[in-house]
Amino acid sequence: MSTITRLFTQLVNKNGTPVEVSNGNRLLVETASETGGVAKTPTSVNTTGAGTVPIGASEISFFNNGSIDATVNGTPLPAGVTRTFGFKNDIDTAIAYNGNGEQVLIDYMA
Repeated sequence: MSTITRLFTQLVNKNGTPVEVSNGNRLLVETASETGGVAKTPTSVNTTGAGTVPIGASEISFFNNGSIDATVNGTPLPAGVTRTFGFKNDIDTAIAYNGNGEQVLIDYMA
């Protein structure tokens, strides 16, 4: 049996003004759970600092809402850019990120 979960997040810019969400930029998260599987929970993080997406996460998305590069997995994430890791299985290592003082929005299943 499969379960589909939809997560609708209200996005705001760095001034707190809501950003319109449309079919073109809406995040759809789907999870499948087999008998005996572990259900995952959608997680959203809004940060300007450093941290990690934990081991076991899947369907990971980073959006840099700042004006300078952030860092994801040791590589630059330019301002205004989204990077997505669409793993079919859980990751076996944490993914490090650093907003470098700028707003980074992170969504994942854990």
